[in-house]
Amino acid sequence: MDSLRKGEFFGQTSQTLNFDGLTKLKVNQSLGFLHRNYGFLTDVALECGFSDQSHFIRCFRENMGVPPLKYRNLLNK
Repeated sequence: MDSLRKGEFFGQTSQTLNFDGLTKLKVNQSLGFLHRNYGFLTDVALECGFSDQSHFIRCFRENMGVPPLKYRNLLNK
């Protein structure tokens, strides 16, 4: 993806990184892992680029409204 397209994707025109956009991208990536019931939450967090499970859970809850484990359990009902 070229830099102009990245800027459009993250809603920015400068070279600074929009961390909210990057976090949303990581959370969206994690949805696929949760749908496939991929390993432990720590594994999902690390695969998606989060530094640790706690940060992943906090970001996931902020973006999705529920913690990732509850989201995964709702999928498996």
